[in-house]
Amino acid sequence: MAMETFILGEGGGRTEEEFTEKLTNARALINYLEEKGINARRSRIGRYTEFYDRYLSQKCSEQEVRDHLLFVMREMDEWSWIYRGLTIKEPDGFLELLKIAIGGPEYAKEETENTRPRNIQLELRVASYFLQAGYEVSFAGVEDLLVKIGRYRVFIECKRIGSAKQIRKRAKEAVRQLKRRYAGARGQSYGLAVLDVSRVIHPLQGIAMGVNETVARDGLRAQLVKLDRDYDTSDIFSKDRRLIAVWHQAIAPTIHEAENDIATRFSSLYSIYGREGQKKWDLFQQMKMAFEVV
Repeated sequence: MAMETFILGEGGGRTEEEFTEKLTNARALINYLEEKGINARRSRIGRYTEFYDRYLSQKCSEQEVRDHLLFVMREMDEWSWIYRGLTIKEPDGFLELLKIAIGGPEYAKEETENTRPRNIQLELRVASYFLQAGYEVSFAGVEDLLVKIGRYRVFIECKRIGSAKQIRKRAKEAVRQLKRRYAGARGQSYGLAVLDVSRVIHPLQGIAMGVNETVARDGLRAQLVKLDRDYDTSDIFSKDRRLIAVWHQAIAPTIHEAENDIATRFSSLYSIYGREGQKKWDLFQQMKMAFEVV
């Protein structure tokens, strides 16, 4: 029997702020967290902010800039993205997750066994897409996301993939967990799986490079498409009849060589597990704005 094909779509963008604006945003986030009773100044968020301040004051050595600037930028750009959603609406259950997410090692590339802070950071980042697009979001009772689309509940399972060997394993985990959540839900519910494959495409959170912005953008998207083809999980996800879509995401600090420019690039690829006329298809059309937020 031939494998059913699924409609693919792409999304993504890059950060545009100057570093002075990045520092302003970082300070605003620190103040926001402190007002919530979170000691952010002594967390890695505080250390990122201090680095920006030193960098802009020209107090960093050339070695420090080479070793840290791109990685601090990548981390803080993700946190600024999370903060942008929270300024629109604070979802139920978010505060306890914020307290955990600011923990962990300084950079994702240093992560070993303590993956929980950045696992939750991913969930907060995905929540921000939906918050910025105007959807009702909740973390109440569980760590993973719940988005309400009209009278329907859409459960979102977020998985950070550490290596290519983990892709199918984590896909199976997502399906199992979604099915458990459907079983315990009131009313009709559906699912969305989000797979962050940044560490598969760029192990140890490596830097992406391109002659210019267009080459860097197309290169990252091509890597996502190749990964989706090389490690096809459609046979796993198609077993979940309530699954709306699978959303592959990647974040990379990027150098545009000819333009002497650096930025954090967000790229995504989504597969829709529904057909026109199905409720899953209708729900995706209603959710689509979140996939297009940049």
